[in-house]
Amino acid sequence: KIAALLGAPAGVARLSLSGGGLPDGGDIWGVICGLLAGFLYCVHFLFGKIFFQRVSPVTIYMYGLLAGSLAILPAVEFAPARNLADWGALCGLGLICTYTGYQLYCAGLKRLEAGRMAVICNLEPVLAIILAMLLWDERFSALGGSGIILVLGGVVLVMLDK
Repeated sequence: KIAALLGAPAGVARLSLSGGGLPDGGDIWGVICGLLAGFLYCVHFLFGKIFFQRVSPVTIYMYGLLAGSLAILPAVEFAPARNLADWGALCGLGLICTYTGYQLYCAGLKRLEAGRMAVICNLEPVLAIILAMLLWDERFSALGGSGIILVLGGVVLVMLDK
């Protein structure tokens, strides 16, 4: 399990540092923010396991997502939603992708230990890379490929661990 806990995040770091299909290899500030977000997401598993036993996930995410939105507000430039389709996309991102995703995560966390969930959730960037390759013809380097292998290896290890 320790190999999985170390290997999967190392794979995500390799994916982040691979630069993807960006012409200049990516922006280091973007990589730092992405890695920090991933670290905070992992910490989220540990606190989630404690708090979800005492407080409803609906309540936690209602306040947590509101607080997160307010925290990043100064750094966001808004483009006005121009039509009903724009508002539908915004609501879909908020309700389906974010809120429902976190509720499903909570259901999984109640059934699995935090360490196992933390490793499994490292599949998110791998799936994002695969979708980017399929939908937008994104490229990634050998470094990114080795990152995918590390993540998949970590997930397999944790799933086989009894």
